[in-house]
Amino acid sequence: MTLRPALVVALFLFPLSASAEDAPPEPVEAPASPEDAAPSPEEPTPEPVPVQEHVCACDTDVGAVYAAVHPAVVRVHTREGRGNGFFIAPDRIVTAWDIADVRRDLRIETADGQMLRADLLSRSDELAVLALSEPAMINGAPPPTLSMASAPPVPGDRVLQVGRQGGVSGPLSMLMGEDCGGADWTFTDGMVSSVGDGTFQTNAAVPGGAGAPLFSVDGTVLGIVNRTGPQLSTATSALQVQQALTGEASLPKRPSLEVVHRLGAGFSRITSMDLRTGGHITLQAGWEGIIARSLLIGFDLEADLLASSLFRENEKLRSQRLLVAGRIGPRIEMPFNPAFPVPFAIHPYAQLGVTRSRGGERTETVSLVDPGCDMATEPCAVDVERGTDWTDWRWAPAFGGGLRFDMKRSYIDVGVTTNPWDTRQDTRFVVGVGMRFRALRL
Repeated sequence: MTLRPALVVALFLFPLSASAEDAPPEPVEAPASPEDAAPSPEEPTPEPVPVQEHVCACDTDVGAVYAAVHPAVVRVHTREGRGNGFFIAPDRIVTAWDIADVRRDLRIETADGQMLRADLLSRSDELAVLALSEPAMINGAPPPTLSMASAPPVPGDRVLQVGRQGGVSGPLSMLMGEDCGGADWTFTDGMVSSVGDGTFQTNAAVPGGAGAPLFSVDGTVLGIVNRTGPQLSTATSALQVQQALTGEASLPKRPSLEVVHRLGAGFSRITSMDLRTGGHITLQAGWEGIIARSLLIGFDLEADLLASSLFRENEKLRSQRLLVAGRIGPRIEMPFNPAFPVPFAIHPYAQLGVTRSRGGERTETVSLVDPGCDMATEPCAVDVERGTDWTDWRWAPAFGGGLRFDMKRSYIDVGVTTNPWDTRQDTRFVVGVGMRFRALRL
């Protein structure tokens, strides 16, 4: 082939080869894998599971719950404090036993401010049921009847608390700077943190104290607070309310017994001596049982061992005495007024016991530091040793009496004791103040 025909052929084939190279390759379909194969008629494709929408309890209108249950909640006043409770019937109130165990002088303050007398009807281990003489009316209508939960709560359940704080009311509120108006109602919420046998714990704030009801978000009573704490409070399950309603046999058949110990200090004076010589600082201690809140039987211990060296440094005479005696007498409680909730009682008593006492005279012994020092020619250093020349201890009977004023946890005691063998030289007048601490109540 000549050169010219070869060039013509080359020019003709060049565009064809370029277009073939620029053309995209046709896709090659990969063979289908077994997983991508269409399902067989024997294995149909499962339908998607529908997602259930979560309903949050926090969306509940808790304001409506408060409006519904608030008229049923009451404040319980006693001689020793306040608590809460709630109506389960127009003439029945449930509260904590720790509030009602004073057994008498119980008062119910309703949501509209009425003050009603109540009596202890029945109880369980943790709860008490109070009875009114006639059905109550709240703002002209019977109080709402609250329903009890049919099952115990579980951890995580939301709880609502409605109650009244334990502040004072009436004239005393002005002295103590506390408001007794509607602001003392509380409405708090929290959740159940743990569940035990018949009880559960919650982190809901309970400023109302024991007896306050705990509700679910639908207004059902879940429990009744029996102990409060800064972080967690303990409640008795509402399932025990029925046990309290039928617990007439569990009411104590014997008179109430309260065991109290007391500590204090006072001033005593031997009446036959002047104030400087016969005055003593007296330490006081005692243990006593109060039966039916009307009879007191006790044991007294008085010691005036400190005054001899601390308060009569320049006096020569010394005396020490220890009194061990029993006391008995009525305990008269003043009428209870919830507007002035300070329990006040008068206790006249007779006292009989023994004393162990001794007398002494202050002595001073002066000696030279340097025995060779001549005091006539030069000043000499001296040592002064002070001591007391005591007589032997002696035992003597003691009897007397006095009057004690109890005001809540404190007391003022005025009494006289004497030695019947030597009434002129061994008669003492004592005034003491101190605190009382309850150890046991049955």
